[in-house]
Amino acid sequence: MKRKKFMLAITFLFLLSILITGCSETAAAIPETAEEQSVESSTEEDVAPEAGEALVDSPTCQAIEFPDSFTIKEPQDIVIGYVKRFEWKPQQTSDFQQACDELGIECVYGDDMFQLIDQGVSAIIQDADYISVDGIAGAVNSAWEKGIPVFVLNAVPSEMNHAYTVSIDYNQWAAISLEWMAEKMGGEGEMVLVYPGMNLPYMDGIEKFLAKYPDIIPVEQKTDIYNAHDDLQSDVVNFVNTYPDLKAIWTTEQINRVYWGLGDAGIAVEDYPLIVTAANTEGLDMWIHKMEEDPNFESIAVVDPAGVAYDTVYAAYYLLTGYPINDAALGGENCTTLSVPIPVITSENLEEWWAAYKPLGISYDIWLNEFMTPEMIREQWFLEK
Repeated sequence: MKRKKFMLAITFLFLLSILITGCSETAAAIPETAEEQSVESSTEEDVAPEAGEALVDSPTCQAIEFPDSFTIKEPQDIVIGYVKRFEWKPQQTSDFQQACDELGIECVYGDDMFQLIDQGVSAIIQDADYISVDGIAGAVNSAWEKGIPVFVLNAVPSEMNHAYTVSIDYNQWAAISLEWMAEKMGGEGEMVLVYPGMNLPYMDGIEKFLAKYPDIIPVEQKTDIYNAHDDLQSDVVNFVNTYPDLKAIWTTEQINRVYWGLGDAGIAVEDYPLIVTAANTEGLDMWIHKMEEDPNFESIAVVDPAGVAYDTVYAAYYLLTGYPINDAALGGENCTTLSVPIPVITSENLEEWWAAYKPLGISYDIWLNEFMTPEMIREQWFLEK
């Protein structure tokens, strides 16, 4: 009987050891099997990094590769062509010419890129906006095939990787004033947004703002087809009468008409909703006068500088004389944008900007401006030869 009990005990211990060994081997195999399955079945985006593991940097942009017809030039052989599209941006032409004069290079003007290509220019600067830019794709390709660099101002040609864009970051441009309003509003309250147009270059900035501040309620949004020139001033009167708790009016079009509409509504300056100010001398003049009525009045003006024409002449000059564009300086929709700084005017620096621009006159057409320095352009956008 004792022998039977002893044998049963031995058998039980033997079976238990097998069971424990098998479980431990299975447990040890699970992480490896799960990892293998994860690698095989997941895309790169699906696999989350381990805690403390650095995220892999996304691929960098790459400078445009030109055919062999592109050659480095001596300064005296450089001819830069400029296609102007908009008469309401007179400063841009003078900015372009100022850079040409500083460099002592020849600069010419053309009705379109094909005319300048036929003239055999060394590089082309094309004035544009987000509406007109997609119509230049054919001309850009023709220039590229002949080794002529093209720099587009203020807009990115869709699916076009043969031209550089020199511009502000428009999503950042919109976000600056929107974030300023959100801070002043305490992150909540009623707001009107006016941003008419299709395929706007700052739509991502607006959408991210609305998602970030769910307690800011857009009680009115004027988008797509909206005539801000004819309707905004009277609509501002309706806004403040319809929404007595309205905290802000944000617009990208006909900004000065918001000031006029509030005046038409008879609103005291101290009771104004938050508003943006146009980045021109007419806008600054309105701002100054409102501060005279109420020293606590605040606004913000975010500049889209016409000076990109000046900056771009220097960029073309450096490229033509052998400075390679720095891949790290490129970004934007097509990875071909060289971004310029965005000047911002607030109550803290308003007097400084007003002193600089008041002597130029009070006009909607005198836009605030700022150049990058030639040294800054070469250091930030280019590598050494």
